[in-house]
Amino acid sequence: GEETWTRRLFLPAKLRDNPDKNFVRDYEIELRSRPKHIQECYLEGKWDSVIGSYFEHSYNPDIHRIRPFKIPQHWPIFRSLDWGYVSHGCLGYYAYDAALDVVYKFWECVFKRKKVTDFVKGILRPFEEANKLWNPFGGSLVYGPADPQIWEERGESALSKYQEFVQTGGDRCYADKRSREDNAQRVHERLVGHENFSRPPKLIFFENCKSSYQGLAGMQTDPNKPTEPLKGGFDHPYDETSYACAYIH
Repeated sequence: GEETWTRRLFLPAKLRDNPDKNFVRDYEIELRSRPKHIQECYLEGKWDSVIGSYFEHSYNPDIHRIRPFKIPQHWPIFRSLDWGYVSHGCLGYYAYDAALDVVYKFWECVFKRKKVTDFVKGILRPFEEANKLWNPFGGSLVYGPADPQIWEERGESALSKYQEFVQTGGDRCYADKRSREDNAQRVHERLVGHENFSRPPKLIFFENCKSSYQGLAGMQTDPNKPTEPLKGGFDHPYDETSYACAYIH
């Protein structure tokens, strides 16, 4: 029932005002590798200056989309999953060229209103069997991150979705969702990892993964958190891709 008034003093400062010049230099070098609007936020204090495509200056369809090719047998393959039932979910498969540190997303599937058993039997298993990624006796030969919500308990008698996945032959690990900003930075670093077009970028999409690269190109910046992509809408292919980048980081 009481009113309390508090006074605060805001002293605006920029990075270059920091007296530690070595810190200023090192931190600016790190910031210069980040998207343009994030540089403006941290270096110029323009926190409301750019509201647009988050990866506008990172994604280039000329170098980040390619025609499918046969994956070499010695390249590791992993999958990533952003689960959805009422809203869409997305399953993605990746091949990793360790010699060049390049991740290729070679297949995706967007789904909705699927139970785990139907999802495995109707989507995951047929694809893996067709690509020799499934052992008829032991299940999936592929591992990778998944949205942590599948580990949520659903009562004393009901199995979690993760337990259902294990029973149907598809094990997986927790996706790193601790920081949306950090995951976006990992995606950005792979997109711009072409070293001024002198080598392939470190994240490349096969042309058949349309939901992934179209969603990435249209991903908006959160107006309230300019250092993060906007959450919501049809962002599941992007979220799943960000899990993959965090997994291989």
